[in-house]
Amino acid sequence: MKEENIIITFPIHPLLVHFPIALFLFGVLIQIIVIWKPAFYDKMATYLFLGGVVSGIPTYLTGKLDEDYAEDYFGDDVKDIIEIHETLGVTTLIVFSSIVLIKLTLRDKKSIRILVIVLSLIGAGLISFTGHLGGQIVYNDQQLPSLQIDDLKFEYEND
Repeated sequence: MKEENIIITFPIHPLLVHFPIALFLFGVLIQIIVIWKPAFYDKMATYLFLGGVVSGIPTYLTGKLDEDYAEDYFGDDVKDIIEIHETLGVTTLIVFSSIVLIKLTLRDKKSIRILVIVLSLIGAGLISFTGHLGGQIVYNDQQLPSLQIDDLKFEYEND
């Protein structure tokens, strides 16, 4: 049986990135609600942040894989933006991973709620700026060709 390598001719990162963004930002909103209704919402915020971290890992990895594609497709002008975007994405994952770790290890301690809210708001700011840079990579003042359904294809190589 022949081994087949699949080469994807379009980026995967933009398809995945919306999951951790939505989970993290909704988690920040719920974490703020914890101030008034801690019993249910604190656990919910933890699960949202955890889901964001879990979905953020493949999102980061696909971003790494798509880096060469983006540089080839959008040109050398975006290399610096891609590096900053990547650094901010990793920093965002670290901040929210830290929140999850704090919430799981220091559970039910009211004293950490302010720290978690502050870290959550920092994380939300990081997500916003990271997303802004992602948009700059894609929409960097150049006329982009329209994507046709025929452009979305898989190529198979036989070894």
